[in-house]
Amino acid sequence: MNIYINDKNTIPDDDTCYIIAKGGIYLKKKLDLIESLTPVDKISFLEDINSFAKMNIPLIPTRMFGNILGFFREVYNLYKSEAIVLLFYNKDKKSYKIYVPEQEVSGASLSYKTDKTIKNHVLVGSIHSHGSMSAFHSGTDIGDEKSFDGIHMTVGKISDPNFFELCGSIVANGLRVPISPEEYVNGIEYREYTPYFPTMFRPGFEEINGDKIYKNTVKTSSGCILNAREEDYNFNKKWLENVKEKQSSYTTSLSFTGGKTKYIYKDGQLIKVNDNNKNESGNLFNSFLDNIDKKYNGSCVCKHCVHRDEKLKMTDFIDVEEKDLVQNFEFYSDYLLWD
Repeated sequence: MNIYINDKNTIPDDDTCYIIAKGGIYLKKKLDLIESLTPVDKISFLEDINSFAKMNIPLIPTRMFGNILGFFREVYNLYKSEAIVLLFYNKDKKSYKIYVPEQEVSGASLSYKTDKTIKNHVLVGSIHSHGSMSAFHSGTDIGDEKSFDGIHMTVGKISDPNFFELCGSIVANGLRVPISPEEYVNGIEYREYTPYFPTMFRPGFEEINGDKIYKNTVKTSSGCILNAREEDYNFNKKWLENVKEKQSSYTTSLSFTGGKTKYIYKDGQLIKVNDNNKNESGNLFNSFLDNIDKKYNGSCVCKHCVHRDEKLKMTDFIDVEEKDLVQNFEFYSDYLLWD
């Protein structure tokens, strides 16, 4: 059976054939009185082939990745937040440049600009941190990188001074393929360790039929180290100038005024913002309070209430039995919890 590429916008004369067109794969059939062209999801007699994606680039140098880790840790110390760097590559010199875009960061998100270009370099990917969280590609990451062909890595547990987590993927034409980061970063080493003795390997084991059988039962974790010198974690302090803390706003509704009070979160504190856009009911209520205050010179309004004599006083409760109070209290509490 023939397979045709539809580059001439003509239908072949074959009674049965496959046609690959802009919209996908189609099967043409002509059987007696019926002739059809229908979409299909595969060509049945062809062999399967596995999709893949890889980057033909050299390993990111240990010192460069150490600069990035140092930057991520400093941003976390300052803002307890994520951060991102972009990776540019010069194909002739086979060398990299790191660019820190302008970004607004918070504990679980960041936003940044990607319009930067560098002469003789091509943008090949990104590396971002997850602060104290684990390394994984979140739904937001996957959405942001769907149309960003290249290598994308996430660094997690950046707050740990001894180990960090690292994961990576390569994106090409919307396809996302997980990678082993050590295949793209020089100096990465995976270790198994105990939280109680972070610098030590797990206790001894015997290998039986390819499986590790440990002599002691100890809770362990796995993480990465970078075989770098202490000075390799130093980075250009100007990078921090492009990092700003994202200001989050919080609005609380005040039911008795009909108005709203607005706060912004900045430098670890909620700061009240004056809001001149109060609604009409809020203005009326505030005017009412102002008039009351002027009339009674700030004294207790209840003293002048016309219904004061009809209100309950503490003496009205003297004859109430204690068991009734307890029962009423319990009922009221249950009501509140249910509500």
